[in-house]
Amino acid sequence: MKRVGMILLGLVILAFGLSQGLLLVVGDTRSGVVTEVGARQRQSSGFTVGDKKRYEYVYPVKYAFTASNGQSFSGKFDFPQGEKLPPRTGSTVQVRYLSFYPPMNAVSDDLSFSMTSLLLMVVGGGILLVSLRG
Repeated sequence: MKRVGMILLGLVILAFGLSQGLLLVVGDTRSGVVTEVGARQRQSSGFTVGDKKRYEYVYPVKYAFTASNGQSFSGKFDFPQGEKLPPRTGSTVQVRYLSFYPPMNAVSDDLSFSMTSLLLMVVGGGILLVSLRG
C-alpha cells in the first residue's frame, strides 16, 4: 500500500513538472478574453536581501477562452508591474491549453520551461524510479 502511494506521489510531482513543457510542445492555442484585472498586489519574490524580504508587485489577471470542443474555460496569472501596462478587461490574450485536458492552460506570454519545472521532473522521476525498484 505504501509503495502504491509513493508511485502516485511520484506521478503527480512528475506531472506538475511536465505541465509547462507539455503546454509549450503539444498545447493548442486559442485567443482568450481578459475578464478581470485586479488591483496591484505586493508579493514576496522569494528572495531575502540581508535580513529583509524582497517584494515585487503584480496585477492578478483572469481570462476566459473557448476550447476547440466548444466548452468555456478560465485561467489566471500574475502580470508583473514594470514598463508594460497590465492588460485591460476585454483585451485579448493568447492561451495555450492541452486539448485532452483544457483546464490545464496558461497565457502564452507566461510560459517558459523553468528550473522549477526541471526540479519537479527530477524529484518526481526519482520518487517514481525508487518506488518501482523497491
